[in-house]
Amino acid sequence: MLVIETIADMKRYSAASRAAGCSLAFVPTMGYLHEGHLSLVRLARERANRVIVSIFVNPLQFNDPADLEKYPRDTPRDLALLEAEKVDVVFLPNSQEVYPDGPPGLRLTHPLMQELCGKTRPGHFEGMLHIVHNLLLWTNPHYAVFGRKDYQQLKLIEIMNRELSLGVTIVSAPIIREPDGLAMSSRNARLSAAGRSQAAVIPRTLAEAARLAGQPGISVAEVNLLLSQRLAAFKTDYAAVFDPQTLKPLSDNQSPRNGLLAVAVYIEGVRLIDNRYINEE
Repeated sequence: MLVIETIADMKRYSAASRAAGCSLAFVPTMGYLHEGHLSLVRLARERANRVIVSIFVNPLQFNDPADLEKYPRDTPRDLALLEAEKVDVVFLPNSQEVYPDGPPGLRLTHPLMQELCGKTRPGHFEGMLHIVHNLLLWTNPHYAVFGRKDYQQLKLIEIMNRELSLGVTIVSAPIIREPDGLAMSSRNARLSAAGRSQAAVIPRTLAEAARLAGQPGISVAEVNLLLSQRLAAFKTDYAAVFDPQTLKPLSDNQSPRNGLLAVAVYIEGVRLIDNRYINEE
């Protein structure tokens, strides 16, 4: 496994791989890898001859400096996991390499950023799109794999890829869950044993809301009420039925059956997000 730390070397590797007729699949991460990340790596392996994984904790995605400071990191462990998956290249730039002149003045924007997480995390999606855009340019892959747990992120990356004609095939990967249903996340490591047990209410609530919404005659308001009741013990940024394309809340005169259930819940100060389609099997 090759570890590349500079943009110039990353570009040279991708150009040489393409010249040799190899297809490239890319998985961007912020490290502290878990089975969810590794599932993306395996999906990337199915698509291409060579797999590139980046590890970079992007400061522009954190509107709270304390959240950035607490974000878990373990690069040696991450590299060992990726080597076991037979990853071809790990792109491991530092902040000086990525932002030599400090934070950029120009960032990509889109109205979809103002929905869901965008309401309480100002600057997060601008920072995310900026780094993903640059990583795609530097790695120049044929495929890029993103998990559906970060649903809003996935939709924005698809829009950016299309509108800027980046020419990358964006691959959407299913949410990987713990045995009790909790969506895998690097942030889960910050929960105590009690908090981790409490967090299982999130997938249970989504499953219960999906079952309710699938019943004849059930309104959006009834589904939203169930979500608010089940999560009442916790601070939430949102918990409702949304349009999967616009990410705006569904109105009560719309059927919830084709909606997206999405929540952002704080447990022990840790912000956990999850989602599921109502008609999801």
